Parts: sequence; structure tokens; C-alpha cells
Amino acid sequence: MHFRSIFTYAYDLRPNLYIALEKAGFKETKRIKDFIEINNEWKDVVIHTFFFDHLKMRQATLADTDLYYKWANDPLVRNNSYQKEAIDYHQHVNWFTQKLNSPDCFFYLFLNEENDPAGQVRIDKSGDEVIIGISIDEKFRGKGLGIEMLERSCNDYLEKFPGKEIVAYIKEENTASINQFTKAGFINAGKTLIHDCESFRFIKRNK
Repeated sequence: MHFRSIFTYAYDLRPNLYIALEKAGFKETKRIKDFIEINNEWKDVVIHTFFFDHLKMRQATLADTDLYYKWANDPLVRNNSYQKEAIDYHQHVNWFTQKLNSPDCFFYLFLNEENDPAGQVRIDKSGDEVIIGISIDEKFRGKGLGIEMLERSCNDYLEKFPGKEIVAYIKEENTASINQFTKAGFINAGKTLIHDCESFRFIKRNK
């Protein structure tokens, strides 16, 4: 039936149930504190989710340099970027190599069952913020895969760094990305101005 995910919704009364769910591959994806009063005690709501992976995920390597260069100069990517100029190849190689060697940068590369590259998510610590960006290969657009890419990369990153907050900056007119990030669990934190462009700041935190 091509489900992307299924989830359970339960009050925090049965700890052994959650152990069984997690052994079966479910992950706790949200907890609503003190949601309901039961027997004069306030209980949380706990949501566990099982994700059906349509894509394989791995970290990028130096061998992916040209692939990332192609994606970076894609016309749609450049149009949605805050810097629309085409990227110089030698500058890209230096930047990509530096980022691969940085402990603060994670390149999540996604492939389909035939190992065709479908897209990428980059999560990179920049100053006091952890910034996320995504691009999808033109052959794979319109299939809803971006939500899976965002969810899986964010889940992996937040498992490694549970106290962090992931931030996305999206131009106001980029409604496709706004919908994509919203469906992937990001919260709209309000408007901001980035390079003179009206934008939204979206955030995602750990449960």
C-alpha cells in the first residue's frame, strides 16, 4: 500500500508495551507532557512511529564530488538558494572536501533500490545554529521522497546530538519546501529576512 509510516498513540501507562514496540522497529517520535489526568495523576501521551524506508541512506564520500556539483548547479536549486550565481567547480571541490572533513557537517546521500542517487540532505553546524538543506534529483521530484529524506536524516542527527535544534531557512514564496518541511515535523518559528529575502525560520527539536 506504499505507506510512508505508521504510528501508535498511547498514554504513558504501559512501559513494557514501549519496549516491545522499539524492539519491533518503532521509535518514540513525540511525547506530549501531562496531557491527561488518570487516577489523579497527569500522564504523557507517547507516539511511536515505524518508518518504511523507500530509499537507502549513506554518508557522502569524496567520490560524490561531481554528483554534488551537478545538484548544486541545478537551475531549481540555484533559484531557491539565497545565492543564485552558478558555483565554480574548483571552489566546489575545495568546499566539499573541507565539509567532508568537518566533524560538524553531515552529508546524507539517498539512493533508490537500483542505487540511482535520488537526493541529499546536509546538516551543518554554523555558528550557534545547526542548518539543514535538501536537494532532490530532477528525476525523483514530485514523488514525496523529500519528506522521508528529511525525517531520516534528522532522526539520525538528533540521535547523535539529542540536545540540538535543527534550523531551516526557506524563502516565503517557496511553498513546496514549506509544505515539505512542515510534513517532516518542522515547526514554523516565524518570519525573518535573509539576504533581503522574506523568509521563514523552521525548527525541529528532539522529542
